[in-house]
Amino acid sequence: MIPPVQTCKTWIPFSAGAVLLVASGVFVPAQANAPVQVAQTPESYQTIAKNAWSFDLPVDFQPTEIDGLPNASNVSLEALYTGNNGLLFVNLVTEPLQPGDQDGYLDNSIQFLGSAGFNVIGEERLQVGSLNAADVESSMSSTPPVRVLQRIVASPSTGYALTCGTLESNFESIRETCASILSSLEIAAEAE
Repeated sequence: MIPPVQTCKTWIPFSAGAVLLVASGVFVPAQANAPVQVAQTPESYQTIAKNAWSFDLPVDFQPTEIDGLPNASNVSLEALYTGNNGLLFVNLVTEPLQPGDQDGYLDNSIQFLGSAGFNVIGEERLQVGSLNAADVESSMSSTPPVRVLQRIVASPSTGYALTCGTLESNFESIRETCASILSSLEIAAEAE
């Protein structure tokens, strides 16, 4: 079992667009390039929204606070939630991009996962609205081992990384929930 998120204290800046929090739990960024169909929010889901982004979570997910977050350069932790009795973690991080950074953001983010100790199992390029994106599945042989799904999106001015993860041993039972959460990510048209 992953301890409550408040006990996780090791942060690693994710230079290509997010932050990794690795300890007993994990919080990693997301990326995604084929058209994405946006469905209505199911009744058992809640919409989490701020400024230019939104995504849907099961209604039993709760916001999670972490005291004393270290400064992670220009990366911002926008949302952090736990669900499934603390076994499932979801976060969204953003990072400002300079003109031209958008093109390399996805590749750099995926490449960084390997250098941060993650084994990239698969990736699929798609579009979120008109924005280039990638869905990435990766695992880390930490103690205990973890697995995450991520959707990483590059707008002209901001990189977005939505992550859903849990223990490797729990992953297959929550895969569909994570896929549903990631597929609900929307970026407002003005951010495109």
